[in-house]
Amino acid sequence: MSDVSKTADEGVQTRKMVVGSVTHDAIERWITERENAGRTIDLYERDAVKDLARFIRNQLLAEGLA
Repeated sequence: MSDVSKTADEGVQTRKMVVGSVTHDAIERWITERENAGRTIDLYERDAVKDLARFIRNQLLAEGLA
């Protein structure tokens, strides 16, 4: 594997780790906000899942990752 390929692969791996970290933090923040607002967390509810997905997308966009 060339140095360029190794560098590119390391960049991809780093990006995956950052996206995973931002996603994890976003999920924790979403749960905390819902709990603090007295809302239930029912992931069988379609609107809750859509809200969570929107929240994660917005966090990734804010970090420049999406």
